Amino acid sequence: MSRPRRRGALAEAFAVYGGRITSALAQAVALVILARLVTPATLGTVAVYVAVVNLIVGIADLGLQSSASRALARGEQGKVLWIVAYRARFMLATAVLVTLIITLAHAVDSSSVTGAFFLLAPWLLAETFNSLRISLAIADQRSVRAASSLALGRLLALGALYAITRQQWFEPVVSYFLFLIGSAVVSSFLAPSVLPGRDCQAPSPGLRAVLNEARPFWLASLSGQARSMDTVLLSALAGVSATGLYAFPSRAVAPLRLVATSLAAIAMPSAARRDSHHLAVLERGMWTAALGFVALTTGFWAIGDQALSWLLGAAYGDSAPLLAILMLGVAANIPGAMWSAVLQGAGRAGLVARMGFALVLVFLVVVTAGILCFGALGAAWGVTATYFSQFVIMLALRVRKDWPGG
Repeated sequence: MSRPRRRGALAEAFAVYGGRITSALAQAVALVILARLVTPATLGTVAVYVAVVNLIVGIADLGLQSSASRALARGEQGKVLWIVAYRARFMLATAVLVTLIITLAHAVDSSSVTGAFFLLAPWLLAETFNSLRISLAIADQRSVRAASSLALGRLLALGALYAITRQQWFEPVVSYFLFLIGSAVVSSFLAPSVLPGRDCQAPSPGLRAVLNEARPFWLASLSGQARSMDTVLLSALAGVSATGLYAFPSRAVAPLRLVATSLAAIAMPSAARRDSHHLAVLERGMWTAALGFVALTTGFWAIGDQALSWLLGAAYGDSAPLLAILMLGVAANIPGAMWSAVLQGAGRAGLVARMGFALVLVFLVVVTAGILCFGALGAAWGVTATYFSQFVIMLALRVRKDWPGG
C-alpha cells in the first residue's frame, strides 16, 4: 500500500484536532438546539441513554479498533482484515442488543421521547463504522483527509438539523438522533478507505488470538468508558433534573477533550513505529495545550454564568461552575491521555489497562461520594479529581529511565 508524504507530528495532530474540534463543536451546537427545545429533565434522559449505549459499544468493541490501527501502523495488513471482520460481527450483535433494550424500555414508557431511542441502534452502527475508518486513516498517516471528512460530515448534518427543527418536521429528540446518524454516514462516505485488498489477507489467526492481542486495548478503553458514566451515576443518585443541568457541561467539554485524544491518536502509531522525534515534538505541543487550557478555565470562571444563561436560558445558569470545574480536568487529561497512548503503542498496553482499572475505582468512589455530599457539583469535582490522579500516576512513569523514546 502506498502511503502519502510523511507530515510533521504536530501538523498531523493539528489536522486531527481541527477535524475533531469542528466535529465536536457541531455536536455541541446540535446539543444547544436540543436544549432550547426540551426541558432539562428530557435532556438528562437523552444524556443517560447515550452514555449507556456508548458504554455498551465500548464493551462490544473489545479493543479491536485500536488493535487494528496499531496493526496497520506496523504494516501487518493481513491481520487488519481479520480484526475488522470480527469487529463488524460484534457491532451487528450489539445493535440487536440495544434494540431489545429500547423495546423493553418502550414497553414500560411508550412516550414519544422513549420511542426516539429506537434510532440509537442505527446510530451505533453508523458511528462505529465511521470511527473505524477515521482511526485506520490516521494510522495510515492520512490525517488531513480523515479529519476533513469528519468535520464536513458533522457540518452538513448540522445544517440539515437546523432546517428540520425550523420546519418542525420531527420531535426534537428524533431530529437530534437523525443528526447523529446523518453526520456519521456522510463522514464515513467521505473518509479515505485504507483497508488492504483481499490479496493481502493472511490465514485466519483465530478469534481467540485476535481477542487476546486486543485485550489490553479493550481494558484501557473500557476503563475510560466507565469514567464517563458520571451522568448515569448522577441520574441514579440525584434524579434527572440535576442530570439535565449537568448534561450540558459534561457534553460541552467534549470539544476540549479532543486536544488530548488528537495528540493520543498520533502518539500511539508513532510509538509503534518507534519514532522518537515525533514523540518529542508531540510532547512539547502537549504541554503548551495543557497550559493554554488552564488559562482558558481561569477566564471562564469570570463570565461563565452570564454566557450560559444567554446561550441556553436562565434555567441553565447554574451549570457554569460545573463546566469550569470539568475544564480543569480537561487540562490534566491532556498529558495523561497522550502518555497512555505512547505506552500502548510501545507494547505496554497491559500496564495502561491496569492503571485504567485502578482509576475506575477512584472514579466510582470520589464521584459517588461527591454526588451524595454535593450533588452535581460534587460529581464535577469527582471527575476532575480522577483526571488529576491519572496525571500524577503517568508523570511518575514518564520520569523513569525506561520511558519509550527516552
